[in-house]
Amino acid sequence: GLLACGHCTVDAESTALRVAMALKVPHPRISLGHRLLTAQFGASPAHVLTCERDFVFSTLASLQSFSESIIVGEITNVKVALLVCDEILARPLPYGWLLFDICFWLIAPWAAIAAYYGTYWDMLGAAVNSPFVVLTYNFCRRFKIKHLENILVPFILGLVAPLTWRYISGRGQDLCHITPQYMAALLIHLPGAEIVWGALELLQGSATHGASRLVKGLMSAISLAVFVTLGWQVFGRNLASGWLYNEFYQPLPMNEQKGSIASLPDSQWCPYPPYPTDDPLHPYPSYFSWQLIVGIYNMPLNILCLINVYIPPRQWLGPFVVGQVGLLALGYLQFQCTPDTCQVPGIIQNLLAAFAATFVAMGVEVLQGLPSAVSIIPVLFIFAPGSMAVLSAIGWIHRSSGDVVNTNENSWDSLTMQAFSYGVGIYLGQEVWSSFISARFKNRAIRVREKQNEEAMVDSTKGLKVRRNPQVAHGHGCMTTKKYELNESKISRKERTSSLEDRDESDSINLREGFHSPQVMHGMGEMTQLVFSSVNGPADEGSGEEKETEMQNL
Repeated sequence: GLLACGHCTVDAESTALRVAMALKVPHPRISLGHRLLTAQFGASPAHVLTCERDFVFSTLASLQSFSESIIVGEITNVKVALLVCDEILARPLPYGWLLFDICFWLIAPWAAIAAYYGTYWDMLGAAVNSPFVVLTYNFCRRFKIKHLENILVPFILGLVAPLTWRYISGRGQDLCHITPQYMAALLIHLPGAEIVWGALELLQGSATHGASRLVKGLMSAISLAVFVTLGWQVFGRNLASGWLYNEFYQPLPMNEQKGSIASLPDSQWCPYPPYPTDDPLHPYPSYFSWQLIVGIYNMPLNILCLINVYIPPRQWLGPFVVGQVGLLALGYLQFQCTPDTCQVPGIIQNLLAAFAATFVAMGVEVLQGLPSAVSIIPVLFIFAPGSMAVLSAIGWIHRSSGDVVNTNENSWDSLTMQAFSYGVGIYLGQEVWSSFISARFKNRAIRVREKQNEEAMVDSTKGLKVRRNPQVAHGHGCMTTKKYELNESKISRKERTSSLEDRDESDSINLREGFHSPQVMHGMGEMTQLVFSSVNGPADEGSGEEKETEMQNL
């Protein structure tokens, strides 16, 4: 469940092992990959579960909180834990498909102007392109060809974007303005978060998970670049005629401005405007400033990204503040700092912005209980290097076709440096808070254990008083002893609150498909099932009462 909802692989594996140990599952052996879980308990056979990954943070937050309750000892009954897990996975998503699709569509125009520093015409172009992306991914999920989404979405976008530019949003702008129009429509499909998370897992010491995630992100970027270019060949033929130059920055002869070299999507961003600007060569209004773009126009984009990962409105505040802090920090370093004040290299800008966002996210985790990943990942959609990876691949296609001027020349080395800088910032932000959060977690576990021991002592004392207290029955000339019967639910409570070492070690839990309620994860088109069952046979009498009592307590 944690993995399918978008949690970091290293953290999900660690949490699963700690939960199994807290529940006294015999000899747990659990291994997580990016798409499957391998588990074996005791002498039972190994089981393999597959799942599709997506960002469903409403479920992720609940599962993480539930896991922590098990680890600290607040939940010790395996059957009750399974029932609670079933209920969490069976909860409906906080937003319906219509609202989700509308928000997905609106992300593109706001990203064009807020994330990629485009113009209002670029905003219009992205708004026209985005519905075709929405229709395509819905088509893939409707006909259960989800595995083709990363092929069909960029291909359809490559078909539509040149038409939008020619007839709607070009308006005499430099050709570089087509880049934010089609890249903004791909914002959610960009592998920026995947690449940064791969770098972070490498820093956490997991070479296998980190390297595989990093390579997967880079391959996803190449796939997007190739299929955007493929779709571009239909209606984007010779779109760049008149915009091509030789190595001396002189226009190429018209007979050379045709064919493959003129039929490629642009690979460069327009130069950032020096906010504010009155330069007539820049089609930006004079009132544009970095505070307006980064501080104000990013607000709706930030909220739309929270909806896209299914964060309920009641939990918006923390992730929204995290996003704004990270974006404002990056904007200040990019546009406000001068050589005489605080100007630093771009890599350091990324590191400091990621650190600021993560530091606040860890504070949100302490105050609001949301895992830090829930607050960090939405802002990674905006400033992670996913777009840079795609444009780098498109730039290579330009150079291989003979276009060597005004093309993207970023190498994989520079892309890896970008990912590493964000990863280091996140890692350092987590490490600053790690000691405090660990101590807080241990104190919580100690309080739970002390409370359980006190309840066990109270129950034991009550049992002794019942056996030793004779009662004189009114109206009878003899001594009688009043009978007290402790029902099975009270006995079960006593057993639950006793030391975990008293639990029978012969219990074994099997992990297999078919027990848990299915949860349809957003964007997967498949049923993701998490399955646990007990091999101890039917529950004894009173187990229903015990489950009901503990469920009510939870």
